[in-house]
Amino acid sequence: EYRYPDGESYIDVKERLSQILIKIVGCRDNVLIVGHVAVVRIIMAYFEDRPIASIPDLEVKMHTVYELDPT
Repeated sequence: EYRYPDGESYIDVKERLSQILIKIVGCRDNVLIVGHVAVVRIIMAYFEDRPIASIPDLEVKMHTVYELDPT
């Protein structure tokens, strides 16, 4: 629930990404996402069904490609 000074919280970013996440879920093609670590954390947490409180602790390495397989 922490909000950075003059910035956003993870909850704010998740709200901004909600429409994008819906499009990604419905997409049948491969999707490449390049984004800030906070954005990648939120996307990974969404697809791994993690609670929002765990997002800041989710390890995301920079300069790394992650593959999420819906199966």
